[in-house]
Amino acid sequence: MTPRAPMPLFTAAQIAGALSLSKRSVLLKLRLSPRTGEREVRGQRAQAWSVDALPAEMQQQLATEAQRRRPTAVQVPAPTRRASRARDL
Repeated sequence: MTPRAPMPLFTAAQIAGALSLSKRSVLLKLRLSPRTGEREVRGQRAQAWSVDALPAEMQQQLATEAQRRRPTAVQVPAPTRRASRARDL
């Protein structure tokens, strides 16, 4: 049997950044959702959640936001010749 990769965990601050919300508003929405684990952030332990542990509404918002932010080939400009060369410092 192949070992499964651990589910990534996200802090309230990371979720807030992805949804353009305040950390406080995310924590209020997550107050009834049990945390999945903890992550270390700047030497401090922070509560963390897997995507599966988030409320359905928040999962949908994250999916919508991910789809909106995903660049397509049309949106990504081709690198210019100057930008593709390494700069000497």
